[in-house]
Amino acid sequence: MGKPVNLGVEWVSDIADFEVYEELKASEKMSFQRGQFFLGPIKYPCPPPSKVLEVAHYEPLAEENTKFRIGNYSAKESKQQIPIKSLNLSSQDRLYVVQGKARPVIILSYCMADWLCGSANKAEAEELLLCLPIFTFKTRHTQAHIINIQTFLFPNLFYIPPSPSGVLKESAARFELIQPVHKEDLIPLKNISARPFKLSDDILKILWNHLTLFLASHPLSMELQGELEAYRALIMEKMEGQES
Repeated sequence: MGKPVNLGVEWVSDIADFEVYEELKASEKMSFQRGQFFLGPIKYPCPPPSKVLEVAHYEPLAEENTKFRIGNYSAKESKQQIPIKSLNLSSQDRLYVVQGKARPVIILSYCMADWLCGSANKAEAEELLLCLPIFTFKTRHTQAHIINIQTFLFPNLFYIPPSPSGVLKESAARFELIQPVHKEDLIPLKNISARPFKLSDDILKILWNHLTLFLASHPLSMELQGELEAYRALIMEKMEGQES
C-alpha cells in the first residue's frame, strides 16, 4: 500500500528524515507505553447549560428501577440529594450527561490511583491512563488550516500524519480534551501490518514540547522551539512562493 494522500505539506519528520511511528511487538500490545495508540471512550463537554440526571422516582429497595429525567445543571443546586448506593453516588455527587464516542488516543501517562480506596488497600486501586484524543480532519478543515496545525501555530493542536505504519487518516490531537480513561476500557490499535504502534521518540519530544507550550505558555526546549519556528518560516515561505 502506498503512502496515504494528505492535504498538508512536508512535515518536520520529512525534512529531518526521521520516523513518525514505531512498530511494537505483538506481545507489547497491552504495554501502555507513552506514545502508544489505543481506542478508548472519549467524552466531550456539551454546550452550556450542562445537563444532569435528576431523580424523578426513587426505589430504595430496588435502586435499578429508579427513574431519572434530564435537567439543567445549576450551581445553586449542585448536589444529588438522594444517595444511590448501586451507582456509588453520594448525596454530594451528580450524574452528568456527557457526549462522547470511542476514538483513537495517545497514551501520555499511567497512574495507579488509590484515592478512593486508600493506600492500605492497593488491590482496589484504579488503573488510569492519561489519554490524548485524536480527531480526523473533515471537509470543513481547509488546507490552510491543516498547514497551520502542521506548523505548530495552534498551541492546543498537534498534527498526526497518516502512514501505513500508524494511523491511516490525516488527523490532529487535541490537548484541550486530554482526560483519564480506565485501563480496562482501552483497546490497542494496530496498523495495516496488524502490529501495535506508538509515536517514535523523535516525535514524542516534539509532542512534549508543544504540550508544555500549551500548559505553561513556555516550550520545554528553547532550542527545539527555535527549530520548529524555523520550520514554520520555511513552509510559509514555500507557500507564499507557490501563490505568487
